[in-house]
Amino acid sequence: MWLEVYRWYDTRLLAPRNLLLERRAEPRFTSLETISRFRLPFPGELRLPPSLEDVFWTLKCRYSTRGQVRKLFFRNPEVFISVSEKSGTTRSARVIPEVLVTPVLGNYLPGNLAQFAALFGTGVDRGYYVSQILFEDSGSAAYASTCEAEVLRPVR
Repeated sequence: MWLEVYRWYDTRLLAPRNLLLERRAEPRFTSLETISRFRLPFPGELRLPPSLEDVFWTLKCRYSTRGQVRKLFFRNPEVFISVSEKSGTTRSARVIPEVLVTPVLGNYLPGNLAQFAALFGTGVDRGYYVSQILFEDSGSAAYASTCEAEVLRPVR
């Protein structure tokens, strides 16, 4: 869903606690093409290529037997990522690996509303980018030891 929102909307207005988006006349890009595919150790580190263009990524992780049992009886195992920005800032967040099978805008993961507004802005210098995403060891026992990763770029 967020991929389509990114393709079709621009920032119209940024308020202290709200963001108004406006539909574009044409999408930002027509499709995505694969830059690379590889197996990523899990937990592990996803390094994104430096680029002024948008870079997307996907991650497909299978459950381990232990993870299948845990999900059946409890809830999704906790998986945390640490996102490192070019400025040296690092922030952590919980993710659900099942939603990472759809493309994620990888080199720009907004951490606040102003960064989110800049993401949807046209011709705006975003002033930050993500260089590395580290999948932490928190819930990794629930998943296979490797995941299938793919890095993509937009076709305009």
